[in-house]
Amino acid sequence: MTDLARCLAALLLAGLCAGPAVADETARVATSALVGSERLRLFAFGKALEAGALPPALVGRMKRDMIRQGFYHEPGQNPLTLLEGWAAPVLSYDGNINGGSYNDRLSVDGIIFETTPDYVAKAGILAGAGAGGEARLAWDSGRYIRAALRAETVWAPEHDIGRGYAELRVCSDNHLAGWTFLDLCHTEAVLNRELDRSETALTKISAERLLETGAGYHALTAGLEQRDASTRQMALELGVESLWDGAVTELEFSLGEEVPGETMQRLALGAGIRWHQGRRPVGVSFSYQEASGGQFLGQDRTDRRYAAALVYQVSPGLALGVDLARNDSTVAFFDYDEVGITATFSGMRW
Repeated sequence: MTDLARCLAALLLAGLCAGPAVADETARVATSALVGSERLRLFAFGKALEAGALPPALVGRMKRDMIRQGFYHEPGQNPLTLLEGWAAPVLSYDGNINGGSYNDRLSVDGIIFETTPDYVAKAGILAGAGAGGEARLAWDSGRYIRAALRAETVWAPEHDIGRGYAELRVCSDNHLAGWTFLDLCHTEAVLNRELDRSETALTKISAERLLETGAGYHALTAGLEQRDASTRQMALELGVESLWDGAVTELEFSLGEEVPGETMQRLALGAGIRWHQGRRPVGVSFSYQEASGGQFLGQDRTDRRYAAALVYQVSPGLALGVDLARNDSTVAFFDYDEVGITATFSGMRW
């Protein structure tokens, strides 16, 4: 068992530590339900337990989370630490269901070309179902193999067209020492729309470090990603997710290599915040992406995409999301505005 596992296991066996409950730890445990990093939530639980501020009901939750992440695993034990599936209805409004062009006219040297109606983006309501599952196999304490599959099929009654998506992710998640981790992930995805079929593959190696400052807890990540679609590209990715007394914030940065002759994403910035409004989670995020390097009909093309999103948890089983985006391009044909509305259901789990 690693030092981290021994430390947390000792705290669990000892029960709640002596001493007054600390307001900061209590608030961060309540807010930790909003974090994306399982490790950051475990970090918050561990700090609260150490300070005597973790409610008894959550001590068992903490141990279950540790087991899910491979801790306590010993040679000869059953390696399966997690096996679950889910299914849920899908309901959304999409501005481009078929993968078409947002603009129906193209101007070249004063000559106007009109796009065939069948190749123009179709907007409307989508309904269908999604399903998936995840399995984890521990091979050492704090080290495990994770495989997750999800798929979705939806239909647009207004246009009588469908769309399908499937994704498989396989990762090796590894505790190194203290609160430092090293992970390797590979993702294969396919999107089928009326006008196109896209296949992508992503391979990423990343390090994650958890730490505490006087104001909050933080998960720092740095990774190198290889993106394979129609063209291969390498990208550097940095991020920080922070847990404060009443909110969770995220900052992300990505820098992709230049690919001569191809319009590729070179820069991506993202920021977000999540908090509880009363008892309901709320999230707001903003992003900026810049793609360049290619040409269109002899004209250099650079696209800048600005986006904002709002998510509100209406009830324990339903979250509503609104996405707004604007794409500004040096080639006017690729200028467009986009709106998306999504209803996310908790569905069934087993």
